[in-house]
Formats: sequence, structure tokens, C-alpha cells
Amino acid sequence: LRQPEAKQTSVRGRGRRGAPAVVLAVAGMVSAALAVSAQYVSAQTRTVKGVVLAFEDSVPLTGVSVQARGARGVSITDEDGTFTIRSLPDAEVMLSFSRLGVAPDSVAVAQTVSTVTVYLSTSAVELSGFQCRYELSNLGT
Repeated sequence: LRQPEAKQTSVRGRGRRGAPAVVLAVAGMVSAALAVSAQYVSAQTRTVKGVVLAFEDSVPLTGVSVQARGARGVSITDEDGTFTIRSLPDAEVMLSFSRLGVAPDSVAVAQTVSTVTVYLSTSAVELSGFQCRYELSNLGT
């Protein structure tokens, strides 16, 4: 990274609106340092893209929640089963996949990997203790 060059100003001079020139020079250096820091932080994040397919028949799974553990990255798969999660840390991340009717799973994604294909097993849901109540009312009489 290149260090920003400080402007040479007179200590005795006055800047805009009568502020001492030294204060303006320091403010300029702080602004430049913050800009360099922001570039450094943004360089430490990455994007992971992928597709989620059914294990049984490789059909794309729509509506699967994809979440990065310990990060704010969250995505939902589209009709093609694809997802994109941005602003992930530039390190190994654990992605968790979940959807009703699909067995939840997690996958570790190495720092050097940017595209993944995940196969999830569909799961049958057994409803226990389910009751249905049906009543007829006398509407016409």
C-alpha cells in the first residue's frame, strides 16, 4: 500500500475560515489514513457463490436459507438453486443450509474457495399428535 503524501503547509499560515493550517494538514492526513484503512478492510472480505441441489436427483432446491456462521452473510437460493453471499471474512467460513423438507447441513468453505456445490437430502416430516376437527353447521334451516 502506498502511503499518502502529507501536504507541506506553513505553521503560521491560516487555512479556510481562519483555522490554523496545521489543523487542516492533520485533518487531511487523518482522512487519507481512514481511506487507506477502508480499502484495507474491504480487501479482507470475499464473496462465495454456489448452487444447492437435491441429493436424490440433483434438482435445484429453491428457498434454502444459506447463512455464514459468525458473519452477517445470509442468502436464499433462487429458482436455479443458486446463492451469493458477500462481505464474508477472508478466512475459512462455515455455511449452514436449511429449509423445511430438507435435512439441515453445514459445509466448511476454505479461504481459497469461492464457488461451492452442495447436495442436501430431502427429509420426510412426520406429524405426530395431529388432530383434525370437522363440524357441520345447519346453514339453510
